[in-house]
Amino acid sequence: VPPVVCATAQVPTLTLEGLGFLVVGETVPSVAIDGDPVTVLAVEQCVPVDGTALAAQACTRIVVEMPAGGLAMGAHDVTVTNPDPAPCGATAEAGFAVAPAPTVVEVEPFKVCVNDGHFTVEGTDFVPGSEILLDGPVAVETTFSSVTELEGYVDGAIAGLYDVTVRNGPGCEGTLPDALLLVDAPVVFFVDPPV
Repeated sequence: VPPVVCATAQVPTLTLEGLGFLVVGETVPSVAIDGDPVTVLAVEQCVPVDGTALAAQACTRIVVEMPAGGLAMGAHDVTVTNPDPAPCGATAEAGFAVAPAPTVVEVEPFKVCVNDGHFTVEGTDFVPGSEILLDGPVAVETTFSSVTELEGYVDGAIAGLYDVTVRNGPGCEGTLPDALLLVDAPVVFFVDPPV
């Protein structure tokens, strides 16, 4: 399950990954979100279970249909229950969350050094786990401060003007174009007189 599903995304399915999802004969595990059953569309990545009287498979992935009308904002529990004769179940409390797409309003300061560059992203609908992304292969260390503020840090990047994107989860992002300028640090070649 992705940690965040975007409220504005048209996500028709959720994929659950784990261990010990049993298929017995043609009977698949049941799945519920917040106690409400959902339709299992596929059970995948299965291997036969040897030494059983019934044909059984142990699987690691279940694909389910999203409930009609979607889900409310916030965290949701996911329960998987194996079929008879081993009807054991497990619940991932707050297994995933539904969140709105974030918006990026401002980046301060506008200019930071390519080495040791600290900046703040302001906007709306940030969640724990939000990521700051810069266009191109720039790694950004992200710290969640609040639903309206993230702290970013870059080190060893390439100088240039960058779009700043905040991603809450797959397909759930907001971008502010040309929002951050990374500048080269000064370089001292020599000191005169030499010491």
